[in-house]
Amino acid sequence: MKKHFKNLIKNSYFFLLITLIYLPLLIVVLVSLNGSSSRGNIVLDFGNVLNPNPDSKSAYLRLGETDFATPLINSIIIGVITVLVSVPIAVISAFALLRTRNALKKTIFGITNFSLATPDIITAISLVLLFANTWLSFNQQLGFFTIITSHISFSVPYALILIYPKIQKLNPNLILASQDLGYSPLKTFFHITLPYLMPSIFSAVLVVFATSFDDYVITSLVQGSVKTIATELYSFRKGIKAWAIAFGSILILISVLGVCLITLQKYLREKRKEIIKIRQWKNS
Repeated sequence: MKKHFKNLIKNSYFFLLITLIYLPLLIVVLVSLNGSSSRGNIVLDFGNVLNPNPDSKSAYLRLGETDFATPLINSIIIGVITVLVSVPIAVISAFALLRTRNALKKTIFGITNFSLATPDIITAISLVLLFANTWLSFNQQLGFFTIITSHISFSVPYALILIYPKIQKLNPNLILASQDLGYSPLKTFFHITLPYLMPSIFSAVLVVFATSFDDYVITSLVQGSVKTIATELYSFRKGIKAWAIAFGSILILISVLGVCLITLQKYLREKRKEIIKIRQWKNS
């Protein structure tokens, strides 16, 4: 009886946690099925069923009418460049840390953790002061360069924390064996080290891109005239724009589809391994 009660409490807590995480996402998808006012704000009429109004347009139609393509493209370009620069820097830094003395290694990780714990507004102000005394002093304007540089500065620690633990677990005998077989250091990296690190690198890519795509506080202070999706969404003052809800629901559905595909791939991989083991057992 006592064990059953403990299991009930544990399952209830898990269910409550899952509900708190996913219920807001479900609400966004449901709200996106509503119409919009003449100003483009969301109206809770659920497709004109509750409040028939011929002037109320679907949130997804508003998405097609809104000029949000430029901020979206800007956000994607900034995110991709940030990933292409931050992740290689993190990989190189992780290998360098692996060969660093413990005292220096602890210092570097302390600095990394400090940068992650620093509030975004403090980071943003420090970056603005940096650009004011360097980039702007050469009569250059705030824009893509300052945004990308800022995003790289706060993205590298995230990528480093995700990649370094995987490098720590890398068996050095694999590297030595590849060298004994005549592989050059470059071939060893691309044929052994890189495939081994791919799960961590993939996680770092997702985290860095999402962090860059979603950032508002730092971007808003260093953006200049460049608009991103985050700054565009936060610029709303009166009402919630219908196109923003529709765009958010599309992102949620894409994320869910991506997770389902990754889960299916892992399941099929495990099944394939089981089939291979069964065939080997039968042949033996």
